[in-house]
Amino acid sequence: MKKNKKVKMTFNVPIKVQRQIKNYVEDLGYKSESAFCGEAIEEYLSKLQYESIGTYMNKLLVQAVDSTIAGHTDRVVDMLYKLAVSIEKQNLIASGEYDDYYESYIEEVAEENVQKRHGRL
Repeated sequence: MKKNKKVKMTFNVPIKVQRQIKNYVEDLGYKSESAFCGEAIEEYLSKLQYESIGTYMNKLLVQAVDSTIAGHTDRVVDMLYKLAVSIEKQNLIASGEYDDYYESYIEEVAEENVQKRHGRL
């Protein structure tokens, strides 16, 4: 079994951070400051990866909800339009002005009236 090849990295830290690292190495029983820093970096990288996946999942969830709402909004708009046309048809028929016309013609007139008055809801 091959060991993971390690690469030496050099970086600067403030004195306060160096003291904290030394204290953790002693308190937690690490073999070296290098072992502690390596584990701390791996832990932080895991956190960053988890957060990026979480952000991606959140975006997917938001898109799914937006899509669902858009679909329902379209249905509600269609239903309101059909309701407005139906009410307009009833008003035209009740007025007695269109008694001798076919229902399809009355519906056309009702749609035109609704669109003139309200536009496509």
